[in-house]
Amino acid sequence: MNGSNHLAESEGRPFAVCPADVLKLEDALRPVGGLDVVQREAKLLAFYQGHGLDADAQAAQSRLFLMTGVAAGAGPD
Repeated sequence: MNGSNHLAESEGRPFAVCPADVLKLEDALRPVGGLDVVQREAKLLAFYQGHGLDADAQAAQSRLFLMTGVAAGAGPD
């Protein structure tokens, strides 16, 4: 998952794993209770925000929006 060729490339990558690999994991875990990818991403977002990882938090917000169609921090109308 997310291979790299040298340390600088590794360090420059966000903490997120490949979306295709996350979906494969979700599919593989379905028989034993599954994986809630939206909940996983929301927890990652909270972690990134809590630790000042702004670029990773922004990427997580974008992924959550793509998954749900709801902007981060948007409450019910």
